[in-house]
Amino acid sequence: MNKMNEHLSTKSHISLAKKQEEILKSGNTKKEESKKSEPELTTIDDVSVCLLCNKKNENLENNILHMIEAHNLDIPLKSAVKKPKGYVKLLADKVFKYNACLFCDSQNFPSYRAVQNHMVNINLSIE
Repeated sequence: MNKMNEHLSTKSHISLAKKQEEILKSGNTKKEESKKSEPELTTIDDVSVCLLCNKKNENLENNILHMIEAHNLDIPLKSAVKKPKGYVKLLADKVFKYNACLFCDSQNFPSYRAVQNHMVNINLSIE
């Protein structure tokens, strides 16, 4: 036991331990950076992704149902919408390009994430 304590306090052991710790930290950092560098999929990229929470749905129809049921998205004059994909793309531009709220039309948001949080909070206050 005494020999072990002596070894643990040597400069060579301490140096090797620090190097190993740095290697482990850099490995974790690289993994985290690769996760962060992957762009998040939005409705701009895929119309089956929710405008409000970025949940990937099976298809456009399921996405629209999700937005209506989970987020109280109201589509006025539903019968007048002849191209649902085009309509969702238009809404996506409003949220992701112009950072504008679909419910109150405010555009004072620094990012699309801020708009999404705002819209989700509006729906929580309604319920």
